[in-house]
Amino acid sequence: MHAGTSGLRRSRASNSLIAMQTMHPELWAVHFPDVLRAVMGSILSEADLAVAARFFVYPKGLGAWELLSKVEKLRVCNFVRNAPVPMLEDLDDFFDLPNTHEIYKSALARIRAASFDELKAVAWSLFVPDEVFKEILKFYERSESFAVANEMGKYIRGQLGDVLGLKGFLDSIIQIAAKNDQVKFSSELVNLLRAFASDKSIGLDYVGSEVSNHKLTVDGL
Repeated sequence: MHAGTSGLRRSRASNSLIAMQTMHPELWAVHFPDVLRAVMGSILSEADLAVAARFFVYPKGLGAWELLSKVEKLRVCNFVRNAPVPMLEDLDDFFDLPNTHEIYKSALARIRAASFDELKAVAWSLFVPDEVFKEILKFYERSESFAVANEMGKYIRGQLGDVLGLKGFLDSIIQIAAKNDQVKFSSELVNLLRAFASDKSIGLDYVGSEVSNHKLTVDGL
Protein backbone atom coordinates (compact mmCIF):
# COMPACT_ATOMS: atom_id res chain seq x y z
CA MET A 1 0.00 0.00 0.00
CA HIS A 2 2.95 2.31 0.48
CA ALA A 3 4.33 1.80 -3.00
CA GLY A 4 5.34 5.07 -4.60
CA THR A 5 3.07 4.90 -7.66
CA SER A 6 -0.10 4.00 -5.76
CA GLY A 7 0.64 6.64 -3.12
CA LEU A 8 1.16 9.25 -5.83
CA ARG A 9 -2.13 8.33 -7.49
CA ARG A 10 -3.98 8.65 -4.18
CA SER A 11 -2.37 12.02 -3.53
CA ARG A 12 -3.35 13.31 -6.95
CA ALA A 13 -6.90 12.04 -6.55
CA SER A 14 -7.22 13.71 -3.14
CA ASN A 15 -5.85 16.99 -4.45
CA SER A 16 -8.32 16.88 -7.34
CA LEU A 17 -11.23 16.34 -4.96
CA ILE A 18 -10.13 19.22 -2.75
CA ALA A 19 -9.90 21.45 -5.81
CA MET A 20 -13.42 20.46 -6.86
CA GLN A 21 -14.73 21.10 -3.36
CA THR A 22 -13.15 24.57 -3.37
CA MET A 23 -14.30 25.52 -6.87
CA HIS A 24 -17.87 24.19 -6.64
CA PRO A 25 -18.91 24.14 -2.97
CA GLU A 26 -22.65 24.14 -3.67
CA LEU A 27 -22.54 21.24 -6.11
CA TRP A 28 -20.13 19.44 -3.79
CA ALA A 29 -22.49 19.72 -0.83
CA VAL A 30 -25.37 18.33 -2.89
CA HIS A 31 -23.70 15.49 -4.77
CA PHE A 32 -20.62 14.34 -2.85
CA PRO A 33 -22.54 12.49 -0.10
CA ASP A 34 -24.42 10.41 -2.69
CA VAL A 35 -21.23 9.67 -4.63
CA LEU A 36 -19.49 8.66 -1.41
CA ARG A 37 -22.24 6.24 -0.44
CA ALA A 38 -22.26 4.74 -3.93
CA VAL A 39 -18.52 4.18 -3.74
CA MET A 40 -18.82 2.63 -0.28
CA GLY A 41 -21.53 0.28 -1.53
CA SER A 42 -19.36 -0.88 -4.43
CA ILE A 43 -16.35 -1.86 -2.30
CA LEU A 44 -16.00 -5.63 -2.03
CA SER A 45 -12.31 -6.52 -1.66
CA GLU A 46 -10.13 -6.01 1.41
CA ALA A 47 -7.54 -4.16 -0.67
CA ASP A 48 -10.11 -1.63 -1.85
CA LEU A 49 -11.51 -1.22 1.64
CA ALA A 50 -7.99 -0.55 2.96
CA VAL A 51 -7.54 2.26 0.44
CA ALA A 52 -11.02 3.62 1.11
CA ALA A 53 -10.49 3.64 4.87
CA ARG A 54 -7.63 6.12 4.50
CA PHE A 55 -9.62 8.19 2.03
CA PHE A 56 -12.46 8.54 4.52
CA VAL A 57 -10.18 10.32 6.98
CA TYR A 58 -7.52 11.93 4.73
CA PRO A 59 -7.49 14.61 3.58
CA LYS A 60 -9.43 15.85 6.57
CA GLY A 61 -10.85 18.81 4.68
CA LEU A 62 -13.13 16.57 2.63
CA GLY A 63 -15.14 15.58 5.69
CA ALA A 64 -15.84 12.17 4.18
CA TRP A 65 -15.92 10.29 7.50
CA GLU A 66 -18.69 12.48 8.88
CA LEU A 67 -20.85 11.71 5.86
CA LEU A 68 -20.80 7.95 6.37
CA SER A 69 -23.71 6.26 8.11
CA LYS A 70 -23.21 4.45 11.41
CA VAL A 71 -23.40 1.12 9.58
CA GLU A 72 -20.75 2.23 7.05
CA LYS A 73 -18.47 3.51 9.81
CA LEU A 74 -18.88 0.23 11.65
CA ARG A 75 -17.93 -1.69 8.52
CA VAL A 76 -14.71 0.32 8.14
CA CYS A 77 -13.85 0.06 11.83
CA ASN A 78 -14.45 -3.69 11.88
CA PHE A 79 -12.17 -4.09 8.89
CA VAL A 80 -9.39 -2.09 10.56
CA ARG A 81 -9.85 -3.95 13.85
CA ASN A 82 -9.49 -7.28 12.03
CA ALA A 83 -7.01 -6.25 9.34
CA PRO A 84 -4.99 -9.17 7.94
CA VAL A 85 -1.28 -9.26 8.76
CA PRO A 86 -0.11 -8.07 5.30
CA MET A 87 -2.10 -4.86 5.84
CA LEU A 88 -0.77 -4.01 9.31
CA GLU A 89 1.74 -1.61 7.80
CA ASP A 90 -1.14 0.47 6.46
CA LEU A 91 -2.43 1.17 9.96
CA ASP A 92 0.29 3.73 10.65
CA ASP A 93 -1.73 6.40 8.82
CA PHE A 94 -4.48 6.09 11.41
CA PHE A 95 -2.22 6.79 14.39
CA ASP A 96 -2.02 10.43 13.30
CA LEU A 97 -5.73 10.77 14.08
CA PRO A 98 -6.96 11.98 17.49
CA ASN A 99 -7.01 9.06 19.94
CA THR A 100 -10.77 9.54 20.28
CA HIS A 101 -11.41 8.78 16.60
CA GLU A 102 -13.15 5.48 15.92
CA ILE A 103 -10.57 4.39 13.36
CA TYR A 104 -7.68 5.23 15.69
CA LYS A 105 -9.26 3.06 18.38
CA SER A 106 -9.79 0.23 15.88
CA ALA A 107 -6.20 0.42 14.64
CA LEU A 108 -4.90 0.39 18.21
CA ALA A 109 -7.07 -2.65 19.03
CA ARG A 110 -5.62 -4.50 16.03
CA ILE A 111 -2.04 -3.72 17.04
CA ARG A 112 -2.73 -4.84 20.61
CA ALA A 113 -4.10 -8.12 19.30
CA ALA A 114 -1.02 -8.77 17.15
CA SER A 115 1.67 -11.23 18.14
CA PHE A 116 5.32 -10.26 18.47
CA ASP A 117 6.13 -12.15 15.26
CA GLU A 118 3.40 -10.27 13.41
CA LEU A 119 4.68 -6.87 14.55
CA LYS A 120 8.26 -7.91 13.89
CA ALA A 121 7.41 -8.75 10.27
CA VAL A 122 6.00 -5.30 9.47
CA ALA A 123 8.14 -2.86 7.49
CA TRP A 124 6.81 0.54 8.60
CA SER A 125 6.96 3.20 5.89
CA LEU A 126 8.83 5.96 7.75
CA PHE A 127 8.85 5.56 11.51
CA VAL A 128 7.67 2.90 13.92
CA PRO A 129 4.46 4.35 15.42
CA ASP A 130 4.66 4.98 19.17
CA GLU A 131 1.59 2.80 19.64
CA VAL A 132 3.37 -0.11 17.99
CA PHE A 133 6.65 0.35 19.87
CA LYS A 134 4.79 0.39 23.18
CA GLU A 135 3.23 -2.96 22.33
CA ILE A 136 6.63 -4.38 21.40
CA LEU A 137 7.96 -3.29 24.79
CA LYS A 138 5.10 -5.15 26.47
CA PHE A 139 6.35 -8.36 24.88
CA TYR A 140 9.87 -7.51 26.06
CA GLU A 141 8.52 -6.97 29.56
CA ARG A 142 7.05 -10.48 29.56
CA SER A 143 10.30 -12.20 28.54
CA GLU A 144 10.41 -15.58 30.31
CA SER A 145 13.99 -16.57 29.47
CA PHE A 146 17.36 -15.03 28.67
CA ALA A 147 17.03 -16.32 25.11
CA VAL A 148 13.72 -14.51 24.59
CA ALA A 149 15.00 -11.34 26.28
CA ASN A 150 18.08 -11.37 24.05
CA GLU A 151 16.03 -11.95 20.90
CA MET A 152 13.60 -9.16 21.67
CA GLY A 153 16.31 -6.81 22.94
CA LYS A 154 18.26 -7.27 19.73
CA TYR A 155 15.15 -6.60 17.65
CA ILE A 156 14.29 -3.49 19.66
CA ARG A 157 17.86 -2.22 19.27
CA GLY A 158 17.54 -2.55 15.51
CA GLN A 159 14.35 -0.47 15.53
CA LEU A 160 15.63 2.52 17.52
CA GLY A 161 16.66 4.46 14.42
CA ASP A 162 13.03 4.47 13.31
CA VAL A 163 11.53 5.44 16.67
CA LEU A 164 10.78 9.02 17.71
CA GLY A 165 11.06 10.25 21.30
CA LEU A 166 13.71 7.78 22.39
CA LYS A 167 14.36 9.41 25.75
CA GLY A 168 10.86 8.55 26.96
CA PHE A 169 11.23 4.94 25.85
CA LEU A 170 14.59 4.63 27.60
CA ASP A 171 12.82 4.98 30.93
CA SER A 172 10.44 2.19 29.92
CA ILE A 173 13.35 -0.10 29.04
CA ILE A 174 15.07 0.55 32.36
CA GLN A 175 11.86 -0.05 34.31
CA ILE A 176 11.38 -3.34 32.48
CA ALA A 177 14.93 -4.40 33.37
CA ALA A 178 14.37 -3.45 36.99
CA LYS A 179 11.29 -5.68 37.21
CA ASN A 180 12.29 -8.65 35.05
CA ASP A 181 15.47 -10.58 35.90
CA GLN A 182 15.47 -12.27 32.49
CA VAL A 183 15.89 -8.84 30.92
CA LYS A 184 18.15 -7.47 33.68
CA PHE A 185 20.72 -10.23 33.34
CA SER A 186 20.42 -10.77 29.59
CA SER A 187 23.57 -10.22 27.56
CA GLU A 188 21.72 -7.98 25.11
CA LEU A 189 20.64 -5.35 27.66
CA VAL A 190 23.98 -3.54 27.69
CA ASN A 191 23.96 -3.36 23.88
CA LEU A 192 20.44 -1.98 23.92
CA LEU A 193 21.31 0.69 26.48
CA ARG A 194 24.44 1.63 24.54
CA ALA A 195 22.27 2.06 21.44
CA PHE A 196 20.13 4.55 23.37
CA ALA A 197 23.31 6.29 24.58
CA SER A 198 24.50 6.73 20.99
CA ASP A 199 21.56 9.04 20.32
CA LYS A 200 22.78 12.65 20.48
CA SER A 201 19.78 13.72 22.56
CA ILE A 202 20.58 11.15 25.25
CA GLY A 203 24.25 10.24 25.67
CA LEU A 204 26.04 7.70 27.87
CA ASP A 205 26.08 9.89 31.00
CA TYR A 206 22.30 10.25 30.94
CA VAL A 207 21.80 6.52 30.44
CA GLY A 208 24.18 5.73 33.29
CA SER A 209 22.41 8.19 35.56
CA GLU A 210 19.00 6.70 34.81
CA VAL A 211 20.28 3.17 35.37
CA SER A 212 21.71 4.21 38.74
CA ASN A 213 18.45 5.94 39.70
CA HIS A 214 16.73 2.58 39.33
CA LYS A 215 19.45 0.90 41.41
CA LEU A 216 20.56 -1.26 38.48
CA THR A 217 24.05 -2.44 37.66
CA VAL A 218 24.73 -3.23 34.02
CA ASP A 219 28.17 -4.66 33.33
CA GLY A 220 29.95 -3.12 30.36
CA LEU A 221 27.84 0.03 30.20
